[in-house]
Amino acid sequence: MGYAARTKLARRAPQVANAGSAFNIARLIGGLNFFTSAVAIQLELHWVTVAGAVEALMLVWAGLRAGEDAVRRAGLAVFGVAVAHWFMWDMVEFGYEAGQSFVPLLNRRALSCAVLVGALAVAARLHRRETEGGPDKDERDLAHTFFLLAANALALTLLTLD
Repeated sequence: MGYAARTKLARRAPQVANAGSAFNIARLIGGLNFFTSAVAIQLELHWVTVAGAVEALMLVWAGLRAGEDAVRRAGLAVFGVAVAHWFMWDMVEFGYEAGQSFVPLLNRRALSCAVLVGALAVAARLHRRETEGGPDKDERDLAHTFFLLAANALALTLLTLD
């Protein structure tokens, strides 16, 4: 949290140049990365997917704001890990092995998938909205379409399973 606060204050300083702001964004992501990962590890399994989705969204946003392709693409990779985690662990653990206490759409699997779908939808919106300093129009359109298709596919999968 200290990294996040310090970076927020440093970004308001007038002497920060573009290289400095990219460094500050990296520090912000690093601090929040450790915080979200520590919380997810201490809690139950579905929170790992939630933390991964939020972390990926932060990377995509920071990459778009700073105009850094590597950070934005790292967010895409983290989204891939979060989606894979949902399919390999959350879907099986909280659905097929839930027993008598299963409630459709009001369960842990639905919560983690809803956060993942929401993060993908926000990432799609960010790619549509961000026009300056980031990727060119074709790449933005491709990313927007990819994130929307992934969000819809996940939502459809969840509704089909429940």
